[in-house]
Amino acid sequence: MKKIICVLAILFSHLVSSHPGRTASDGCHYCRTNCTKWGVPWGERHCHRRVDESDLEKLLGELRKEKDSIVNVLQTHQHKKSIR
Repeated sequence: MKKIICVLAILFSHLVSSHPGRTASDGCHYCRTNCTKWGVPWGERHCHRRVDESDLEKLLGELRKEKDSIVNVLQTHQHKKSIR
């Protein structure tokens, strides 16, 4: 199970996009580092969007598909080992 979680974390790590800087309790902060790289004017206070339910549903659907793929690969591998 731990291996599956690790594989899923690696597969979906590309979905995370962040930049340096801590946020306040409201999820906002001032850009002070590499602002142009992130497309934010230097010194501008901005907030990171919250994930809404539709985003979570979409991610859950993708995770289910990936889980099914991984399960199929593992079952195929176990079947091949049992034939030997």
